[in-house]
Amino acid sequence: MKINKYILGLAVAVLGGLSSCNTDAEGTLYNSDLEHVTFDGTSTSVSLSVDESSTTIPVTINRGVVANASTITFKAEASEEGIFSNDANGTVTFAPGQNTATFNVTAANLEKEKSYTYTLSLSDAAIATADTITKVTQNKVYTIKVKREGDWTAWEEWNEKGTAVYKYSGIISVLSGDQPNLKFTYRHNVLNENLMQFKLEAWGKNVELILNYDKSTGVVSCAPQFTGVVSSDYGDVYISDIPSYFPPEDVTPEDYGSFDEEQGIIKIPIVYFVDAGYFGWGSEYVYIDGYERSDYSMTVAYFGKLTTSEDQNFLLADITFAKDVEYVLYALATADKADATLAGLIDGSIAGEKLKESGRVQVPVTEPGTYYLIAVAFAGGKAVNSEAAKIKFGVVEETWTPKFIGEYEYTVKDYTDDGESEPWGGWYPAGTKVDAILYQSDSDETRWKIAPWADLEGEEGLIFTMDENTGIVTVDQVYTGYTSAKNGEFFASDFVTYGVGNYPSGYDDGVFYFNLAYHNVEEPFCLVMDTFTLTGAYEASSRAAKAISKAKRSNHKMTLRRGCKLAPQYFAPILKNKSTLKKK
Repeated sequence: MKINKYILGLAVAVLGGLSSCNTDAEGTLYNSDLEHVTFDGTSTSVSLSVDESSTTIPVTINRGVVANASTITFKAEASEEGIFSNDANGTVTFAPGQNTATFNVTAANLEKEKSYTYTLSLSDAAIATADTITKVTQNKVYTIKVKREGDWTAWEEWNEKGTAVYKYSGIISVLSGDQPNLKFTYRHNVLNENLMQFKLEAWGKNVELILNYDKSTGVVSCAPQFTGVVSSDYGDVYISDIPSYFPPEDVTPEDYGSFDEEQGIIKIPIVYFVDAGYFGWGSEYVYIDGYERSDYSMTVAYFGKLTTSEDQNFLLADITFAKDVEYVLYALATADKADATLAGLIDGSIAGEKLKESGRVQVPVTEPGTYYLIAVAFAGGKAVNSEAAKIKFGVVEETWTPKFIGEYEYTVKDYTDDGESEPWGGWYPAGTKVDAILYQSDSDETRWKIAPWADLEGEEGLIFTMDENTGIVTVDQVYTGYTSAKNGEFFASDFVTYGVGNYPSGYDDGVFYFNLAYHNVEEPFCLVMDTFTLTGAYEASSRAAKAISKAKRSNHKMTLRRGCKLAPQYFAPILKNKSTLKKK
């Protein structure tokens, strides 16, 4: 073997040097004629900024013996097609006397936050040039790693705690209450210092929730994302902030999320939805752990009425507020002025009465009616909370006598331009039937009431008047018992009274026909016919009648129907102009 010959020759030369100067006895000296081709190193990593999508990386190949010209080849493998190329095309040529050759690798079309690998390997012929006697290292493979930075920095913990509590609105029952100890991290946008993102891990049904925060506007937003919940009826359930889901004309300033950095509280008005429509919306909160928070809680509770010896009437209420509230302004308002009074107390246009300590207050009242005692809590010169108590004063409650029992059927017809019937619309799905009682007013024989009805509880119900001569029925803005967080209170009115068409409601041969517009204060949402069919006198069916009056309905909300755009609990608006009937 060559290595043995080399060692023996060296030994003989040494011995010869000790005994004689005769060089004829010396062995052959080692003088390798192999080029020993090798990459100059084993790897390199390149990190690009977010605004760079391509780069060029020089690669050097060395050789030991340089007397002759030579050509070597290599192969290249990429982690992804269409990214890397090299201007040597896999071949490098050395001129005589040249021991170094360099070519360029180009990486292009790089995506943000993505890593790429390019591996160069010497051919078998190039590997065979290795000097195996001196055992000089031969780099047979050269690896290039390239990563383009994303728009965001790496995720970091917000504070030492690194956790948060998520408070659900309970719009869907499987996600409700508080979810504590969620890992809470954040990151910055590298192009815009005002933009941040928050991440909650293991949120919902074990998924991540990403929230966006713009410090320049103070707005927190939530792009549509999966909750981890799958409905057996409607499929995957998603969430989104209100501005991302609803048309711009339906969005109000209160629909935007916010972040109180002093308190460590994020508020997000959230919509829960499926492909068919949405279930509902409400504000949900993230309480970041590690903050000492102020307590601005407050309650307003009606206590009673006080009449003085001079026949002056006062309403009494207890206003209780937490230690961090500096003072409370309160005022009494009629129902139609409640919103304006609240706004006035907040902006200072209404002075109100000032309360510096929790206690009982009394406010004068002269006229019978329904009032709201509105209280606004202040701290640090700004409003921090508001509460109200509904109070009825001097209102004589109307009494009713049960007369008949019957069956109320929802959505017998859904009206369109040509008056045809279609299988959707109304408060409940078409064909839903509920046992109910028909009452007559003790003070006005033309006034009637059907209960239970819609979302009203107990003996509250659909109140209407009937002309005994014509049989025409009038329903004038009867509250349904349902209040939407976005659209407010919902009412029912007959078509003629509401002005959507000349389809009067009436009574004929034991059946009441109600052509109803279900609407809020601004527009109608559904136009349908409901019916109530008499099945007997109340006295003659006392057992059944009493069962009806005590019954608790299990289905209080609307149910998704085919053809509707919205999911359970909500209507799909079908009219913008209530002067004409329009088709869904």
